[in-house]
Amino acid sequence: MRADESIYLIGEEVAEYNGAYKASKGMLDEFGEKRVVDTPISEAGFGGIAVGSTMTGNRPIVEYMTFNFCLVGIDQIINNAAKIRQMSAGQFSCPIVFRGPTASGGQLGATHSQAFENWFANTPGLKVIVPSTPYDAKGLLKAAIRDNDPVIFMESEQMYGDKGEVPEGEYILPIGVADVKRKGTDVTVVSFGKIIKVAHEAAATLEKEGISIELIDLRTVRPMDTKTIIESVKKTNRLVILEEAWPFGSVATEITYRVQQEAFDYLDAPVHRINTADTPAPYSSVLLEAWLPNAKDVVASVGAEIKSVYLSFSYVGFNTKVVRVNPRTGFLKIKLKEESSVLDEVVVVTKPKKRLKKKENPAYPILREVWKRKRKNGLDFADGYQYKKHIITQIGLNNVDSTLYKTVNKLKRRKEDFEIPYDEQGRPYLPFYIEERKYDVYGRSNPKIKKENLTAERREGMAEKSFMFDRLSNVLNRPINIYKNHIMLLRKSFVSPIASSGFQTYDYVLYDTLKNKKGRDQYRIFFFPRQDADLAFEGNVLIDSESYAVSKIRMKTHKDVNMNYVRNLELEKEYYIENDSVFYPKSFGYKVDFTLISKNENNRGMLIERFTHFKDYKIGDPKEIDFYKEKVIKYRPDQFKKSDAYWQADAISKTHKDIYKTVEDFKSNKKLKQISSFFNIISSGYFNATENWQLGPFWLMLQENQVEGVKICLWVGRGAENGIRTTDKTGLTFDKQFTIGINDLPQSISYAYNTGTKYVEATANDGSIDNTKYITVTVEGLTFKGANGATLTAGTDFTTIGNYQVRETGKAIGTSGLNNYIYEFSDGSRVTQNKNLPAPTKLITKRANSIPSGLTMVVTKLSATTAKITFTGKATAHQRVTGVVGGTDDSVNNVTVTFNNSAFTGSPNISAVAGKSKNDIAIEYLYNPPVFSYQYTQTNNLFAEDNIPGEIGSNFKLHIKVKNASFIGANDFIFTKGTHFTTANVPDGLTMNVRKRTADGGYLLVGFTGAANSHSADDDVENVTITLLPTILNGNYDLSGVITKTKNNIKIVFDAPTVSIATGLYDDILRESNNGKFDKNGDSVLIKVSNSTFSSSVAKDALFTLNTHYTINGTVPNGLTLALKKSSTKLIQVYLTGTANPHTSASDADLRVTFLPAIFEGNPAADKIIGSTQTIKVRFND
Repeated sequence: MRADESIYLIGEEVAEYNGAYKASKGMLDEFGEKRVVDTPISEAGFGGIAVGSTMTGNRPIVEYMTFNFCLVGIDQIINNAAKIRQMSAGQFSCPIVFRGPTASGGQLGATHSQAFENWFANTPGLKVIVPSTPYDAKGLLKAAIRDNDPVIFMESEQMYGDKGEVPEGEYILPIGVADVKRKGTDVTVVSFGKIIKVAHEAAATLEKEGISIELIDLRTVRPMDTKTIIESVKKTNRLVILEEAWPFGSVATEITYRVQQEAFDYLDAPVHRINTADTPAPYSSVLLEAWLPNAKDVVASVGAEIKSVYLSFSYVGFNTKVVRVNPRTGFLKIKLKEESSVLDEVVVVTKPKKRLKKKENPAYPILREVWKRKRKNGLDFADGYQYKKHIITQIGLNNVDSTLYKTVNKLKRRKEDFEIPYDEQGRPYLPFYIEERKYDVYGRSNPKIKKENLTAERREGMAEKSFMFDRLSNVLNRPINIYKNHIMLLRKSFVSPIASSGFQTYDYVLYDTLKNKKGRDQYRIFFFPRQDADLAFEGNVLIDSESYAVSKIRMKTHKDVNMNYVRNLELEKEYYIENDSVFYPKSFGYKVDFTLISKNENNRGMLIERFTHFKDYKIGDPKEIDFYKEKVIKYRPDQFKKSDAYWQADAISKTHKDIYKTVEDFKSNKKLKQISSFFNIISSGYFNATENWQLGPFWLMLQENQVEGVKICLWVGRGAENGIRTTDKTGLTFDKQFTIGINDLPQSISYAYNTGTKYVEATANDGSIDNTKYITVTVEGLTFKGANGATLTAGTDFTTIGNYQVRETGKAIGTSGLNNYIYEFSDGSRVTQNKNLPAPTKLITKRANSIPSGLTMVVTKLSATTAKITFTGKATAHQRVTGVVGGTDDSVNNVTVTFNNSAFTGSPNISAVAGKSKNDIAIEYLYNPPVFSYQYTQTNNLFAEDNIPGEIGSNFKLHIKVKNASFIGANDFIFTKGTHFTTANVPDGLTMNVRKRTADGGYLLVGFTGAANSHSADDDVENVTITLLPTILNGNYDLSGVITKTKNNIKIVFDAPTVSIATGLYDDILRESNNGKFDKNGDSVLIKVSNSTFSSSVAKDALFTLNTHYTINGTVPNGLTLALKKSSTKLIQVYLTGTANPHTSASDADLRVTFLPAIFEGNPAADKIIGSTQTIKVRFND
């Protein structure tokens, strides 16, 4: 519709409502109400309007809500659209598309579930298209719109949501060509439209049974591609036809007839057809399912085509294999698989000393099934969700020796028999901090948003602000997806134990099988890293034996893994298995063992444990966006504190009762406070400067690993949190950082498009940018300033100055020879060019604002380390009509953004940061192809013979205008056939000539010279063609997809009466002589006729009779009579008699005189008279 203004869409609710199925969404806004037309509920009415408009040069698209509704207007399709070309003897074509849904759309009842493909295909003059994929739908719809005959384009409301790959560029699929969707050798299956999905399903089932299906999608029912069907049947020798329509008189019937006629000897079995039941469609869902064809029907029909038997092959210790054998089966090669993957129980006590090959390992077939069926977190796909979350955190000192513990014990209870607790590794353990929190969590996936409402909390201990706790909360609490091949922990990438490449990193041992609570078997597989220092885990995983989903996994790192201060890291995850594709988290826990000296197992360390439990999932019922933005504010420290009875009622909390008592007793002792002060410094990194203020953290300055040993680092930038902060006792939220020293963190800025490789203009084609495509900016070692959603300041936080290319028109500075100008550009370059051609243009590189005029770059913070770049406004110049060479293209690929120090927290010096500038941001505008329009100078819309036999009258011309481009050459520039345009069907002896006129914005003037060799009435032509070539335009555009470049219905008429105004004092004006009188001798209009004479029944100087020889359209001024006198056989004198009353200028009149056939000799047909209507103007003096 952008390329051809004669195309418009009409139908019920296609405009304001965007179509019953939103197929015309946005079209009203782009094309306006004259080209997207809402109609009343009157299919016969708007169908007739559309058919009639085709005869005036339009190409309508008629949309029916469903083809069931077209029946009340089917007369317009069958008796008008389909027959116009034949009934007008080819004078009119009917380029129209009728489109809408067909066949069953679900439980819609008998009158809304009918398929009419065979009805329309039974009508000569109609073409019928029924696509089944998005690719076919687009390519065939374009072909249908461009076709000059009526096309029935039938869709399905159940397929409007289907997705498929569709090329971005222009493409057209030919009408009448089937598509082999699946190649095969055993049976040909022919289908079309929505029901072909059933054929695909059946083909996949049959493939497992060794039967190869060749599936043909007709796409076009009429004309039918019989050739493709016949060629396939000759190969497979069998045919099954699947069609969603009644069987009697169906498309399947026609296919069957053609195959038996042309390929009967190739058939090894009768043709089978599968249709709906031969009844109206039922409403009941159960009956409707039985009424429609399904995959089982196809499988059964194919089975009837191929008579088969089954052979079973078995051997002890191997899986049994069943093979289908039919008469076409040749030699068989049978290979049985061992039963290792289905053993009830395998017990392996230790890690094998000798590593098994992958396919020899009993764990391999189990893990292979896990890889095939990787699960996804169901919360990522839920429209809405809510659940409860319970977090328990503990911090303590482990590897506590008995001397220290006894000292603590004496201070605490003055007893020597205090029992020392131990951790899971059997090491003495002293807890000094515990915390619990409960949340109600709400979220939705689109847009991805979540809020957590704190509902209860309690804590006890000595270190309520811990850097280790905060650091691990931020790092380890990030979602960890074990189904991915790599897991990021503490900025290191670990290989997942169930990665598809896991056998390269791990040894696996299938240990045993366990029963879960539901009585289902679960495989327990242990895994070990092949090398202790690998970024990998050791542990075990439980895998469900039926769904092959991971239900629980426990894993830990080896102490040799290089992580600062981390001696051991343990993770545990458990899942609710919702179905075969998704899971929901059940619990997630981690334990981290820190040591400040070395990773020796006997050294003291600090143990941090955190376990999160999830329950009471509710999926669905998404809330409004504002609900998620409302946060529960904590305005006092004890706001969410609950009683002991509340916590003891919780089964999970109850198990930690003794820990709370121990921690509470420890912190009340003065000596233990000294120990707790040390713990606070170690855990938080801050020293208490006063009761209310702390200085730190020291841990940023001290690092150690086994490769480099102990090292001291001073930090500046994102990682530098050195400074002053408040304690909890102040009640303030002040938190200010001061940075000193040298930055040791790697810093970088990177850019990535969220989709594609460039920005593109919005579909409104108004210069605005489609901001669903944008660049994400990611920083390392830096932090964007401001709140999430805030925008950075242009010119301060970032600049857009860069090397920018602008298209510049050369300035004429002199001449070269007689016919050439010398043009100069601002960069000093010069071009010499013919003076008749437009001034040359050139892309000039300048250092300036790189953003196209009218657009503004916006940088919005998304998170601490990410931002996105978008554009607002509308580009002033946004043309893209580039052809093969040259053309106008305002698209750019060198927009520049440079970030400044102020864009980041602390304004760090980023002068040497990699990626601070990006200078290749691309913006591409929509392609605007040229559009040509044609207009005749004479109302008959044709060319006619003049008085000289065979010659075309000089007053017969065709004007050609162009939009989105301009024609080359100066005024009266004559274009060359074969170089600038081509012609066809021009009568011998005539030559089409094309010249340029610069008036009215520039247009082409098309006429004919010479004399036709044959020029009788029988030599009339109506298919003279002109095709414009790219060279006729400035810019040499690509016109391959431009329909309007060709006009193929130019009409030339010979030997036809041609009427025109000859001469007179004022040509076509009768002007008052005096006092309302007109002088017939001094002021008259002469009418001449060519290729004929005026009737001999009227004598010379006699008057012709009104309504017999001519008619007048318009009012003759009062008191006057218009007279037509025969002056000769070739001339008529037109004049006024009488006296006008009144005779002021208000009585001026334009009289349209139409010459009837009787005024000419021989009484010719009315449609053969050229210029039969002429306008005579009556003008008074005052």
